[in-house]
Amino acid sequence: MLRDPLDGEGILSGQLVGRRMVELFEEPSSRTVLSFSTAMILLGGSVIPMENTSRKKKESWADTAMTISMNHPHVLVVRITDETALEKMMAVSTVPIISGGAGRDQHVTQALLDVFTFLERMGSLDGKHIALCGDLKNGRTVHSLAILLGLFPGIKLTLVSHQALQMPEWVMQELSRRSVSVVVADDFQSVAQDSSVGVLYLTRDQAERVDGNGSEGFGSCRLTDELILSLGANTLVAHPLPRVEGEEEVPPSFDKDARATYWRQVENGPPVRAALLEWVLGVLKAA
Repeated sequence: MLRDPLDGEGILSGQLVGRRMVELFEEPSSRTVLSFSTAMILLGGSVIPMENTSRKKKESWADTAMTISMNHPHVLVVRITDETALEKMMAVSTVPIISGGAGRDQHVTQALLDVFTFLERMGSLDGKHIALCGDLKNGRTVHSLAILLGLFPGIKLTLVSHQALQMPEWVMQELSRRSVSVVVADDFQSVAQDSSVGVLYLTRDQAERVDGNGSEGFGSCRLTDELILSLGANTLVAHPLPRVEGEEEVPPSFDKDARATYWRQVENGPPVRAALLEWVLGVLKAA
């Protein structure tokens, strides 16, 4: 675990002294922006937040990327609504770009810390049964996570959602290409009570990504107090957060349960993203 280098025992301090990271987040963020900032500071680098940019004046993403490049930071972390913007930025940027989430598309660094957390708790994911539940259509975290989990031999994925919120076809095609065992289900209660499920991964309804007619199926995956009583003894409950107050997929009363992993996911954000920053900036070599 990361320690604050100010206590004299920081295990990652000093690795990126003199390096500058620009953070440009078009959408709100708590965990991602904070963990990237924390990681960079603990590594000895500095953080330059970009707020109220000329994007509000309809500047193109390409021009934004060029502007950042001409100020010569060492890395850019960006969160965007437009799924095509990353490609436009990378076409002109002279600076490495790390995605902190792109619209409905993907959130790769979240998937990395999720898998890290699962491995930390389970030791191995080979042959495990993982259930991804909720708004699988609009939730970028589950898109990246499903693809990453598909790399583990023998893994079984159960995708639980209302029919209107099923996993996008492009993700299903990628899982099929890798011959991943996938079951599509709509009965959340039955899946939550299945003791073979190693991880029950819940997601919130992406209300901000749908129009007035797109909320069909919202609220279909909720871990109620009743379901908690029949939850598998070894079933971990994960969530990328946030959870909407009053509409939680997991009640706050479950937070201290030994099977709850979502706050550990948050805690693992800085070290996982620190390792990514070191790798991107050439300090850490891939195994």
